[in-house]
Amino acid sequence: TKNRNKCIYTDKDAVIFYFAMFDFFFFQAEDGIRDAQESRGLGDVYKRQVKGFGHYKFHTAGREDVDVRMLGTGRPFVLEILSPERCNFTVEELRGMEEVVNRVDGDSAVHIHGLAYTNAAVTVALSKHSSEKKKAYRCVAWSSRKIKIDPHTPKDAPPRYSDPLIDKLHSMTDIVVKQTTPLRVLHRRSLLARDKIIHSVKVTPINEHWMIVDMETQAGTYVKEFVHGDCGRTLPNLGSLLDSRTDIIQLDVLGMSHLATEC
Repeated sequence: TKNRNKCIYTDKDAVIFYFAMFDFFFFQAEDGIRDAQESRGLGDVYKRQVKGFGHYKFHTAGREDVDVRMLGTGRPFVLEILSPERCNFTVEELRGMEEVVNRVDGDSAVHIHGLAYTNAAVTVALSKHSSEKKKAYRCVAWSSRKIKIDPHTPKDAPPRYSDPLIDKLHSMTDIVVKQTTPLRVLHRRSLLARDKIIHSVKVTPINEHWMIVDMETQAGTYVKEFVHGDCGRTLPNLGSLLDSRTDIIQLDVLGMSHLATEC
């Protein structure tokens, strides 16, 4: 029997929950991703709140490499609970799940916020969100060519950098780059050439060889490969634009558009 928006408990503790005509329900939160400690993963927190064992799926708006931090306001995600054994939670209980996940256990701790009920339509928007939006990155990069110092810098003052190629790069917008599938993922991805857009680049020199690079890119861009060039498989790249060999040491995501504004 279908009883929409109600849980149906049987003698075997099986549960059917009909939410917006789907046989599952969803949690939605504005940011967060499951970390290595499974006991604090949101799905496991949910399972501890209900009787018995439940299955779930984890959907995110895109993804990053394991060594890339997600900073700023975070990344939208959806936790899909399949055949839930419990489907009614108070606001206080949802906040309690957040608190369990957000317990800080070292540098790898993950935080979530804005946990709420949603529906299946959000996963479509989530997929669209991950492929069409802009993303802001910051990285630490190295240049083989020395960054030019402003010759008018006073002798006793910290160096001021004035590099014509950096100035030219700052004036460029919506740079179209052609990216052939990177060597590091070629074993699991099809060999294709994709056009991606680098909307803007800002270089802040640290010294003659090191710099902080802020970029706004089209979602889906291989940012590391744009910086180091991937043996010429990404063109143009930061190195070719600066007439140098460049490499990337650290990469962070500073922000991305939020799903909450679209659903």
